[in-house]
Amino acid sequence: MPKRDYERGEAYKLGRAIYVKHIKPQMTEKDIGNFVAIDVDSGDYEMDVRFADALVRLRIRRPQAVTYAQRIGYLTPFSFVPRKPDDV
Repeated sequence: MPKRDYERGEAYKLGRAIYVKHIKPQMTEKDIGNFVAIDVDSGDYEMDVRFADALVRLRIRRPQAVTYAQRIGYLTPFSFVPRKPDDV
């Protein structure tokens, strides 16, 4: 169970701080493009080329994790580009 309830944006700030302080310094050029899923309560994390795989492994160890996601080397984990229906 999460240690506490988070105010809007608080989990993001905590997750981002954990990433910048503890995880990012360990990353190398080969890690760029991978996703990292972080439990903001414990600082525990998983990294994978697929976001879903990183998140599932983290949730196996920490089922009630409050998570923050980061794509290494990018400002945001995902980008959403509108597509026409025939592009599917």
